[in-house]
Formats: sequence, structure tokens, C-alpha cells
Amino acid sequence: MISFTEAQLLAWITGWMMPLLRVLGLFSTAPILSSRNIPVRAKIALAMALAVMLAPLVNVPEGLTIGSPNAWAVIMRETLIGMAIGFLARLVLMIFELAGEVIGLQIGLSFAGYFTPGAGHGNAVGSITGTIASWLFVVLNGPLMLLATLLHSYDRLPVGGGLPGPGSLDPQRLVALLADIFGMALVLALPVLVLILLINFAMGVATRVAPQLNLFAVGFPVLMLAGLAMLSLLIPAFEPAMVKGLETIAALW
Repeated sequence: MISFTEAQLLAWITGWMMPLLRVLGLFSTAPILSSRNIPVRAKIALAMALAVMLAPLVNVPEGLTIGSPNAWAVIMRETLIGMAIGFLARLVLMIFELAGEVIGLQIGLSFAGYFTPGAGHGNAVGSITGTIASWLFVVLNGPLMLLATLLHSYDRLPVGGGLPGPGSLDPQRLVALLADIFGMALVLALPVLVLILLINFAMGVATRVAPQLNLFAVGFPVLMLAGLAMLSLLIPAFEPAMVKGLETIAALW
């Protein structure tokens, strides 16, 4: 007859629960994995299956169980680490959404928000670039990369450890990543912004030469067509930007 003690049972549950908490944190914030289109039961089942596979690879300190006095702090820490990994990946996708928002604002498509308030404050270009970024994230095996990053995070941030230090997650690198996100968004939108500036300059000269020219009737169609044409040329540049962003996130952990 097989017998086991309460301590052995708690140790087994803890060894399986600690990876589960970090995986669930990742699933709650990561793009695609946190989509509402995926049933909650499916997410939990997948997280439990991944936790079972990760349990033999995760080193839980001896004496740490879910019944320990500091178990609540460890549970919060593991969950927050998983959420942080997923949140950083979401920030990478926001690069393309932000670039699309800036482009849409400059070519005049943000006016559609006044006629469809239910659509939010975004514009059509931001929605298009965000959708393309989501597809690209899946094509580049972004979800698998996040799972691999989560596994490597146990090397720098082991279970039951303290706050991030110089040998783990560097806060300065995290701040630099946040700054690079806005910088990359502006770099992606820069060609369109320069083109729009040149068109506006040309239209300003044209109105001075021919004051009877209706700027609103001619300028808006020209800005939209030129901006969308330039955006179509910029789409191939999304892939290296996505790869760079994902590699930066992986390097942080």
C-alpha cells in the first residue's frame, strides 16, 4: 500500500503550483494568449498542462510550501513575474498600434472617431497596424517565445527569491525598453510623417499661388492616399521591428 505524509503532499502540490502561477500570470496579460476569444477553461487547462511539464525543471526551495507563513508573498511574486513578461510583450505590439495612431492622425482618419464614438479613441490605421502586428506575432512563434522566456526567467528569478537585483532583472534596462518602444513607433511612422509634411508644404505653396484652390476638398484625399500608399510600403519593415522587440524582451529575463 502506497502511503505519504502531509509534508510530502504539500511539497508535491507546491512543486506543481509554483510554475502554474507564473504561467497563469503570463496568460492573463500576454497578447493572443489573453484573448477573450479563447475560452477561460481552455486557458486554465493549457496552463495546467504546461505547469506539469515545467514542474520537473523548476527548483523549489526546500521547506517552501503553500502552507508556509510567507507563501502568500511567493504566490504574488510568481504571478507578477508572469504578468510582467506578458505585459512587456504587449508593449511590443503597442509599437505598431502607436505608429498607426500617429499615421492615422496625420492623414486625417482620426475624424472618423467623431462619427463613431463607440469605436473608441483609435483610428482605422491603428486598428490595421495592430491586427497586422498580432498576425506577425503568431507567425514568428511569439507565444512559444514567451513560454521559453518564462522558462529562462527561473534562472534569474528563481522561486522564493527576493527582489530583482543586478544579477537578475535590471530596472535600468526595463526603463530603456520602455523608451525604445516609443522610439521605434516614431521611427516606423517617420517616413509617413515626412511625406505628410512635404505634402502640406506643397499644398501651402499652392494655396498662396492659387487662393481659389479649395484646400479641404483637395488636401484631405491627397493626404489619405499618399499616407496609405506609404504605409503599404512600410509593412515589410514590421517584421524586423517585431523580431528586435521580442529579442529585447527575451534578453531582459
